[in-house]
Amino acid sequence: KKMKEEEEEEEDDDDEIPLPHVSYDDVRDIIAEVTGHRETPDEMRLKYAGHAEFLHDAPRNRAYRRAIEEAAKGSKLTIDIGTGSGILGLMAARAGAERVIAFEVVEELATLAEANVVAAGYEGRITVLNVESTMAVPKNHAAAAGDWSVTMDVEGMRVMDYTAPRADLVVSELLDTQLIGEGLLPTLRHAAATLLAPGYRCVPAGATVWAQVVQCDHFAAMGTLKPFMCADAAAAIDNNPARGVRPGIATCPGQPSHMDMHLGPMLANGTITPLTAPFPALQLDFTNLPPPGQHAAVFDVPVLRAGDAAQLAWKGGKKGKHKGKGHHHPPVAADAVAHAVIFWWDCDLGPGGEGEGRVVLSTSPEHNGGRDHWRQGVRPLPVPLRIPARQEEEEEGSAPTLLRVVVTHDDDNISFKVGCGEHWARQPPPPPRQQGQQQQQQQPLQ
Repeated sequence: KKMKEEEEEEEDDDDEIPLPHVSYDDVRDIIAEVTGHRETPDEMRLKYAGHAEFLHDAPRNRAYRRAIEEAAKGSKLTIDIGTGSGILGLMAARAGAERVIAFEVVEELATLAEANVVAAGYEGRITVLNVESTMAVPKNHAAAAGDWSVTMDVEGMRVMDYTAPRADLVVSELLDTQLIGEGLLPTLRHAAATLLAPGYRCVPAGATVWAQVVQCDHFAAMGTLKPFMCADAAAAIDNNPARGVRPGIATCPGQPSHMDMHLGPMLANGTITPLTAPFPALQLDFTNLPPPGQHAAVFDVPVLRAGDAAQLAWKGGKKGKHKGKGHHHPPVAADAVAHAVIFWWDCDLGPGGEGEGRVVLSTSPEHNGGRDHWRQGVRPLPVPLRIPARQEEEEEGSAPTLLRVVVTHDDDNISFKVGCGEHWARQPPPPPRQQGQQQQQQQPLQ
């Protein structure tokens, strides 16, 4: 409802997205030409529902349009990675890019993108390549400023070699709930090394992942196996019903992973209790990417006190302007327990034109709306972490309780470890205890 209201407020001729009208039957015909099989409506929905959701996300499309209209001015060559229907490449061409090369690995979608390009009248300026962008290689092992080429195969047979110079702009939408789970980093890293000229522009330009430590019994239960018993289970465990579930299974936290959830209602009705304010857990500049491998950062985050404002997200306004909106929470109880870290991202698409400021997409609980293709992430802690009894923190000038949060990421995942206690807040974790050494009394790093 909110997205619809925003769309109606900003509705004018300039907000139209340059995606030509291709009917449902046209799409089925295009796919039938590629596959030899005319799919039923149900088959179409199962395979392409995700793409339809993105195309119907009007705020997303408007945000990309504003950023691309600014970035594509004067572009000699734009690369569109994962073009899908071709919409971002069409935006770039309409905004003035002299030439666009669009990569799409799914054959049916590449064929659909070509049909959209022809229908829009841009066939002389947009080339769709049915191949992964990461298959491109420097031509003749050329230097950083040299051309690149890609060979496209069908059923193991060489079809063609395509050669092009390096581009000055790259546009893409390779984002998921945790930002980097769809190969964003290695794809852009390869593009920078192979497809793009020095000083290239990038839409999106960067992103910030925001995280928040919370208490929620529901999240604790999601990561815990509860004992159960049935006749088959009893027979499987040495015919001894008294043994129940094996202890090793009952206490195993499982493989660390995140879950996609809509957290706005749970925060609004008090099911989730924030223990900290949101903090910037990961900040990425897509024109200056970190090298491959695992990276870690440590944050000392204060536990909320009475009157503290936990700012859940940026307040997205028209034309990408943002206003902070604080949310007041009661003080964290003395017996508070940390169960999970929730997170979301703000994606900086770039400048939106004169007087518009930066164009930002947000998946925060407050502003993501009813999107299902992007939600917020939840990382339950392997073991709940009890917050120590609070001292007289309400006195003016008293020091808050601090949680130490270790944020780790590689090219695919973001993970969180949370510790508590003064020694965790001010110094790194101690080295592993040697055999025979007396065990120290401390809060474990979860």
